[in-house]
Amino acid sequence: MSNIEVIDPETFIEDIDNDDYNYCTVIALAVVTGASFRDCQKYLSKFGRKKRKGLTTHNLENALSRSTKFHFKKGDYSFSNKITLNQFIKKHPKGKYYIISRSHAYAVIDGVIYDYKESKRRQVIGAWRVYTKVEVEELRKHVLHS
Repeated sequence: MSNIEVIDPETFIEDIDNDDYNYCTVIALAVVTGASFRDCQKYLSKFGRKKRKGLTTHNLENALSRSTKFHFKKGDYSFSNKITLNQFIKKHPKGKYYIISRSHAYAVIDGVIYDYKESKRRQVIGAWRVYTKVEVEELRKHVLHS
């Protein structure tokens, strides 16, 4: 068994709305972007998330694809092509990822799971590598000048 670190994001996100719950999509977005909980809550509400409710995968994908500050590059994982979280971390040990499993979202950064519970056997059905727009421009420059 690998030694994968799990950090509860609720221990360091300071502006969590205690009147809200079922907010794993908001927490995961706050962790991978460094934005505040309330800013992420407000952003996702534009795509259908309501307080105390989850967000459909379709609406989540729409929100991630329309971000103006970050680039979310969707990976190949789906209901028909899934792997365990443990396998995902072994395959992708570096980088920031927004991950979804059945009825749950969480963040993985450089192999560390940011979630309120440890479950390495959870099936990854969606994964987005997260880049800032500056990182995307730097990658483009590097590719163009190589």
